[in-house]
Amino acid sequence: MPTLHVKYRTFDGFERAMAQQTAHFGGLHPGVAVALSHAGPEELYAEMVEQGGVLAGAYDVMLVLSDWLPDLIARGGLLRLNEKIGRASCRGRV
Repeated sequence: MPTLHVKYRTFDGFERAMAQQTAHFGGLHPGVAVALSHAGPEELYAEMVEQGGVLAGAYDVMLVLSDWLPDLIARGGLLRLNEKIGRASCRGRV
């Protein structure tokens, strides 16, 4: 079974939202598992930006603080999704 790996910041509101979104996604895509991993802001930045975790391929999606975007851009750690989303939406799949 394919797995979508998501890394995000530890915060009660984010954790509740991710639980709801994961449940909804699972209902729409029962053949895809979702693996969630979270860390506090300092640990998340250290792992994913400073230590290059964003480039390691362990996670498919990472929710970040917008303050980190310049660092991520400089490291080549962002992927433009516009075209991919357009194609997926036309097929009705993610």
